[in-house]
Amino acid sequence: MSDKLAALLRYGVQEIDGIESNCAEFLQGAQHSLSHTTGQMLTSATLVLVGIGMEDVSENVNQTIKRHTAVVFAIKTILQVGEFLKETPEKPAVAMKKAKQELKDKINGAPKPAVTRGPVSTDFNLDDYDNAEVTKAQRIFRKGLMRIRLQQFVIEYRESKVSADQKKRANVLREIVATEESYCASLNSCIHGFLFPLRQDCKTKSYIQEPDLPTIFSTIELIYSVNSAMLHDLQARLKQWPNVNNFGSVFVAMIPMMKIYTGYIKNYDASIETLKRLQENKAFSLRVEELRAKCGERLDLPSLLIQPVQRLPRYQMLLHELIKHTDPSHVDIADLELALSKVQSLNKAINEQKRQADGDRLIASLQTNIQNLPIVLQPPKLAPGATRRVFIKEGDIAGYSNKNAKKRTSHMFLFNDMLIRTREIKKDSYEFEETITFSGQTDLSAPSGVFFTIDKGDITWYFEAESELQLKEWHGELKHTIDAWQLQELCNDEIAHSSSNSLQILSATYGDLSDSKHCIEVTQQLRCLVANDKLQILGDVEKSKLPGFFDPVNPSGRPLGSLSLFRKKTKKQLCIVWTDITGPRNRTFGDTEPVQISYKP
Repeated sequence: MSDKLAALLRYGVQEIDGIESNCAEFLQGAQHSLSHTTGQMLTSATLVLVGIGMEDVSENVNQTIKRHTAVVFAIKTILQVGEFLKETPEKPAVAMKKAKQELKDKINGAPKPAVTRGPVSTDFNLDDYDNAEVTKAQRIFRKGLMRIRLQQFVIEYRESKVSADQKKRANVLREIVATEESYCASLNSCIHGFLFPLRQDCKTKSYIQEPDLPTIFSTIELIYSVNSAMLHDLQARLKQWPNVNNFGSVFVAMIPMMKIYTGYIKNYDASIETLKRLQENKAFSLRVEELRAKCGERLDLPSLLIQPVQRLPRYQMLLHELIKHTDPSHVDIADLELALSKVQSLNKAINEQKRQADGDRLIASLQTNIQNLPIVLQPPKLAPGATRRVFIKEGDIAGYSNKNAKKRTSHMFLFNDMLIRTREIKKDSYEFEETITFSGQTDLSAPSGVFFTIDKGDITWYFEAESELQLKEWHGELKHTIDAWQLQELCNDEIAHSSSNSLQILSATYGDLSDSKHCIEVTQQLRCLVANDKLQILGDVEKSKLPGFFDPVNPSGRPLGSLSLFRKKTKKQLCIVWTDITGPRNRTFGDTEPVQISYKP
């Protein structure tokens, strides 16, 4: 297609003086951009033009006419075509078709010259033809031909994959700006339609207090200011598009300021709980509906408050779609890929903080919901070097202990450092029975049928699962938790006695590194494998078999079955960050690739 266009441009640029200025600029720019790929085509076209006298009419045409009689008929026909194009109101394509047919008929019907070794004699009088008229006819002929070829090129482009991708890319760009406009409008309604009036109500009404507002609306005003600036930049780029075709830089510049979303998302659950509590008051509920009707907002307040939570994942989806329809050589591709990477990292960090915040709220609620609990689940202030308690799993399973031999079904709460057995009184209300910690020597037996035990010296717990599935879920989770806690204790002891001039594992992640859902943190596990300032792991064996590791893609260990053939094939890797005298270093190893890292003084 580029070769066809190059030949067409060659015709067009030669006749710039007869073309509108904007079309001439287009042809000049297009010829310049395509010149490096169309040299051979232009050379060939030039030779053809010279061969029929289109370069220098005064000399080449006369020489050509003397040697080839057929050219005389061609030039004469060109003159007729020129007059025809001037007089006929028909479209160029129709006119050109007729002109070509006349040219073909005249040439086919012309007497063939005698074959001789010398110059061919002719009875035609060259004085009948004016060079200026011939040149004028050639110009008209080329213009018509250029129009036809340009039409053909446009049709081919519209039907090409490049055109389809460009249309989809344009639609995604418009969607980004349109959704940002809608999002900012919703934030504005939430602030001016609800927050400001309720802030005034705090001074005179009793159904809402001043401390309730920061809990409900959090940092929504700051978010609105950041996104308003971003919307302004996006709208400016869209107005200049496609002359200005760089949208990725807008996201790259604004993403660092989007960290303010972190506090809002962490606080969102508390916001909704506070709003539900206040709506139990009929006066507050009526006031909120009144404000909604007054500002003309079709969405209710909870629907407005959840939008900042949904916005960052929406950015990630839109950027991914935009990159999908952007050519790898596009001027915007580098900024778009950088923006997508930054958004993914920000989403991952916020999700992790949200998970920790949710866990902390759950632990705080369990402190109240478990009656007669003799321990503090989450101290207000951790001791130096202490590990934060993390909630892992809860559920029912039958069993007993050597201190309470009565077999019963209990509700268990599993944390990263202990297991609590309770009796459920009613929904979200439990009575404490006993607990077992994982510090020190803690042995988890292998399953025997549906039975297994946890032995900790003077304390032994016996478990009986009601099904093989329940057995695998609880036994597998307990094994991973106990192994990880004991490895962490060993590592803490090693680190406490280690010298700073030694190999230090800063962080390690194992699994499908392209998907955070299928990754696990294995920093402590690798620290325990360091010996004599060296970390050595043999190859040819999956790293999920290492102590304290498990397969994050298939944590249950159950066969995936025949459907696994149709699932996305995952690539498990181990990413290690360590430090020595040269500073922090990192490397990614394959699942069965040997690992050899040593301290380099």
